[in-house]
Amino acid sequence: MTIDVYAICPGGTNKKVKFCQCGKDMLGDLNKIITAINGKQFVAALGQVNRQIESHGPRPCLLTIKANLQLQMGNMEELGKVAEEFHRLYPENPIALSLAAIRAAQAHEVNEALDRMQDSLEALEDGPLNDSVYAAMQIVSHLLTHLGHVVPAVGYLSLQAAFGVADDDPAMEMLQAIFRSPNVPSLLKFSAPLLERPKGVPWLDACDQCENFAAQGRWRKAVAMLKDLDQQYPDQPAVLQHLARYQGWLNQLPEAAETLHRLAKHPALDLDNAVEMEATAQLLANKKEEMVDEVMRVYPVEDTQRMMERLLSEKQVLQIPTEQAQSAEEKGPPPKGVFLLLDREQPTSGKDLQLHDLPDVLGEMYLYGRETDREARLEFITLKSADYDRKVEVLTQFVQQHCGELIQEESIGQVPARAAAMTWKCRLPADTPVARQEELIEQKRRQLILESWPETPLAALGGKRPIDLADDENYRIPILGAILVLEDFVERSQLGIDCNDLRAKLNLPLREEFSLVERSSPVFSPMQLHLVKVDDLTDRQLIELFQSAISYRLATATMRLGRELLARPELISRSERPKILAIMCQFSKSLEENLEFIRIATDDVVATGQSLGPWLLQELELRMLMNDRQRANELLMELQSKHMREPGIAEGLYGLLVRFGVITPEGQPRHPAAGAPTPQPPSPLGSSQPPQAAGGQPGVWTPDSPQAPAGGSEKPKLWVPGMD
Repeated sequence: MTIDVYAICPGGTNKKVKFCQCGKDMLGDLNKIITAINGKQFVAALGQVNRQIESHGPRPCLLTIKANLQLQMGNMEELGKVAEEFHRLYPENPIALSLAAIRAAQAHEVNEALDRMQDSLEALEDGPLNDSVYAAMQIVSHLLTHLGHVVPAVGYLSLQAAFGVADDDPAMEMLQAIFRSPNVPSLLKFSAPLLERPKGVPWLDACDQCENFAAQGRWRKAVAMLKDLDQQYPDQPAVLQHLARYQGWLNQLPEAAETLHRLAKHPALDLDNAVEMEATAQLLANKKEEMVDEVMRVYPVEDTQRMMERLLSEKQVLQIPTEQAQSAEEKGPPPKGVFLLLDREQPTSGKDLQLHDLPDVLGEMYLYGRETDREARLEFITLKSADYDRKVEVLTQFVQQHCGELIQEESIGQVPARAAAMTWKCRLPADTPVARQEELIEQKRRQLILESWPETPLAALGGKRPIDLADDENYRIPILGAILVLEDFVERSQLGIDCNDLRAKLNLPLREEFSLVERSSPVFSPMQLHLVKVDDLTDRQLIELFQSAISYRLATATMRLGRELLARPELISRSERPKILAIMCQFSKSLEENLEFIRIATDDVVATGQSLGPWLLQELELRMLMNDRQRANELLMELQSKHMREPGIAEGLYGLLVRFGVITPEGQPRHPAAGAPTPQPPSPLGSSQPPQAAGGQPGVWTPDSPQAPAGGSEKPKLWVPGMD
């Protein structure tokens, strides 16, 4: 598409070409360059641009086109040179400023990139958004997402969606990926419904102006105005809510947290709103948690062989494969053996196992033989938690016969005290039925949440324990906020624990069900979605809420609303039911429940003539987890004989068999070693779902983490438009 004299100058001057000194005298040459670009002749177009710069000088329109060409060709070093020259010559030009944002993004300088992006959006003033500034916004959004800065990423991605540039699928895809991620707190995925603003107050016009600035992405300017308003008219809920939102989008998370803390204390807010504001503030504050040392104790070993024999014969010690544990040693020979030290003997059978019979893992032991520069030794690694003295006592009783005196004790790392208190390690006997495993894990989860959590010091409570502050009215909302943060984690982890039991234990208000029919406003937070009474929802409301629950990965709400959908045959036909059941399988908390959903779905699939293969494949995975070999073999034979030509079945079956170690990645049968360990249940505070296949999506940062896991130690490469 060429330009004419009435088009806006491509150099960011915010003038029509006819009235701009930038390009009106070389319009024909500019159109030749644009024609070459449209024909993907980037090198030729770059040559033409350079000739025009030699003839007419480095005008904004020429520098803009040259920068975009370098960006399209992926020449980031050359792009940096153009950006530097552009910014030096035209420091107020929005495109020059957007290129500065790209340069900062390339260097992973997040705050610098955000500042320059704000400079660029402010320099646009009321002019139209041009392609160059939009491209910079795309790059900054991608950087924020990839490095895990969720809150500003949501802001910029939402801004891109609001600008509505045609065919901008990447922005919506990244937003949806954030919403779907179980690693991102739900409270950070959405903007809370706007609080009602009083009528006739003198600050309304100024607040509207701030919203207009914010709609254009000029959040820094909006924040400055809102701070002035807050000075003139202190503690206005609507002002504070807007201020916190835009502070978050600017990545000013501690400031946003402080604003939300103030808002949560406002008497005009109802309890639900106040608690959600406080919970969000706690997530954003990222206060320094009380930490617990991970300690390594080292003992000399005189006779490695005898020590190995004792470790293997001791009933209070379990050997595990070396790859299942990580020693503090990064170099040198691997240990001769890795073991778990238990606080008591391992039960011989798990068939009738009770939770109080199950031993706790006190720590890991690594036995090393003699090395060139080191004597043989036993390393014991554990957390220096409240029961550390008991761990040392059990360890000392064990090592005193075959080891010398302690020769070294050092901290090799730290973990948050809250995480340490809420973590439970155990090894179940190999014959423990899967159903019993699930029961024990659920019991332990409840014990940790109802008993350990209240006794754990929390940074959000100034390092104090919830149990000590539950009767203090001044801490009522902070404790409820901390419980809501925990409840959000429980939901995202699909643990199936009702946190109202915790509220009841601490004599705090419960979260009650409500009917949309009885509410004056239909607007409410997704965190309340599982509290909606489903039986009086209209069909339209039910479908919309179910879609919202899926979007935010809210397990309890998805299951409740899904069951109601299945109970309305006039709304959901038999051919559509398997789609609902497939979603519910993802959120199920038990294998038996999953199998029941699959049974119902297979009946519907057979009755409506749909493909049965995907459901058989899903059942096969569950049967393998349950070690139900007979049914697994039946499913395997049926898949191989009837469904291998169906799309995705062969690939899915291959991936499943590799993941469970039945075949090698090359497709060869793998024979398990004798005495291979039985797969253990997941961590009590982890997901009850099967492990994800290799190649899954990378994790997303949460405010408890310093940065997003990027799948490795290297910095991610810079993304540019068109790479997807």
